[in-house]
Amino acid sequence: MHYPDPVTGQPAAEPAFAFQYTIDGLVAARSDARGMRFEHAYDELGRRIEATIDDSDRHPIPAPCTPGARPPDRISRKS
Repeated sequence: MHYPDPVTGQPAAEPAFAFQYTIDGLVAARSDARGMRFEHAYDELGRRIEATIDDSDRHPIPAPCTPGARPPDRISRKS
């Protein structure tokens, strides 16, 4: 999906969203223009059982010597 470029008003060169699908047609992963990646796992009946959010491009994991640098209320994995 290409949203308009805020400067030119023309469709942006890079897509705003990219999707990957399983062989069954379910969304396996989605990434957006901010670098956020959402990965989904499904059970045998096609029900989503897990969603993993990778935002390491936007929020790098701090070095071990800086405890508490990552906000404690962020959700990185939700089942």
